[in-house]
Amino acid sequence: MILDHVINEDINSREVRLINENGEQLGILVTYQALNKARQQGLDLVIVSDKGEIPVAKMLDYKKFRYEQTKIEKERSKKARASQTEIKEIQLRPVTDTHDLEIKAKKAQEFLSQGNKVKICIKFKGRELSHLDVGKTVLDNFLNLIGLYKVEKPSIFEGKNITVIVIPSK
Repeated sequence: MILDHVINEDINSREVRLINENGEQLGILVTYQALNKARQQGLDLVIVSDKGEIPVAKMLDYKKFRYEQTKIEKERSKKARASQTEIKEIQLRPVTDTHDLEIKAKKAQEFLSQGNKVKICIKFKGRELSHLDVGKTVLDNFLNLIGLYKVEKPSIFEGKNITVIVIPSK
């Protein structure tokens, strides 16, 4: 998100502390004089800080400045997205065979090694709901096959599913 700055004729203060495009301070000037100096050099006068008694204004090319700000903001959001971890889901059933558990456990280990969270979901259908202990046994066997992990969210029975979220242990 680009911050809108006060530029050129929109500056309301009587005086500004002026900084040229090279970062050198030129002192405190009346706003119209500072604006004239900026115009003579083909630049804009932009308020960069209005925290003090006298606002700080800088002479710069405003379009170029906004372009640089958008580039910086895009880079910052890109880094934020890159550092987020994803939640990968692995679905099992109470009747899932041991070989299938081993294959899915390898996939879960791969997800954990990449730094992602893994949501393990045991889905029950019909009469399977009367045998929750079988589902919990399948879940325990699966967690033993995964190896090193930390449980972020312990097993919870929600609707027709038992879910648990695990994260990589360091």
